[in-house]
Amino acid sequence: VVAWRHGKLVFKDVSMLQVAHDLERKYDAKIHILSPELLNYKFTGTFDNLSLDESLHLLTLSSPIEFNKTNNQITLNFKE
Repeated sequence: VVAWRHGKLVFKDVSMLQVAHDLERKYDAKIHILSPELLNYKFTGTFDNLSLDESLHLLTLSSPIEFNKTNNQITLNFKE
């Protein structure tokens, strides 16, 4: 809760569905997970006062994820 108040998101073995939900709340965006593989993927990482674009970029660097963003609509796919 303290991290959230300071703009930080901290995840430890959290489902990508929960990560997407938290990102939606923080950035007022809509995130759609298109790949069933991502629903079971567990993410560990910290977003420390990052913008939405920076957070999405970090996801692609640290996880098998690719994204497409149009306005505030984001789709996540499993990167093969």
